[in-house]
Amino acid sequence: ITYAPNIANTILTPLDATGAITHLLTIDGLIQAQDGKSQQAMESTQAIFNIARSVGEIPFPISYQVRGRICAQSIRMLERTIALGEPSKDSLSQFQSLLENEASFPMFLAMAKADRASFYAFFLFLRKDKDIIKTLKMSLDLKDDEAVATKLIIQEPNFLSWLLKNYNSLVAIANLPQ
Repeated sequence: ITYAPNIANTILTPLDATGAITHLLTIDGLIQAQDGKSQQAMESTQAIFNIARSVGEIPFPISYQVRGRICAQSIRMLERTIALGEPSKDSLSQFQSLLENEASFPMFLAMAKADRASFYAFFLFLRKDKDIIKTLKMSLDLKDDEAVATKLIIQEPNFLSWLLKNYNSLVAIANLPQ
C-alpha cells in the first residue's frame, strides 16, 4: 500500500480485489456443493476464510469490516456445504480450528488502533493543508459553512491532543478482558 499524504485518499487496491476473488470462490464452492463434491466445496470455503484473515492485516478501519463480512460469507458457505453433503471430519475439524483462531483475534482492539491512526493522520494532514476548506468539502462532503466551522475546530490548539486522548481511551477499553 502506498499511503497518500491525505490518508483518506489512500487507494486500497488489495482490499478492492477481495470482493471479486471472494465472489468467484463462492460460485465455485456453490457449484461443488451442489454437485456433491463436499471436499472441493470445503477447499473453496477455507480459501474464502483465508482471504478474510489476510484482509485484517491492512491497517485501515474498513479492512476489519471487510474481514468480518468475508468471514460471514465463508460461514454461509460452510453451512451450505454441510446442508448439501458430508465433508470429511478432518476438513470440518480444520475449519473449526480456523474459526476458533479467528474468534480469539482482537478485532475491536485492531479497529480502535486503526481508527486512531487514520483519524490522527487525516487531521494532521488537514492542519497543514493550505486549501483546507476545499479539502474538507471534498473529503467530508461538507457545505461552505460546515467546512469553515470544521476548520475552526481542527485548528483549535488542543484538538489533536483531545482526539488522541479519546482514541487512547477507546484503545484502553478495547484492551479490557472480555
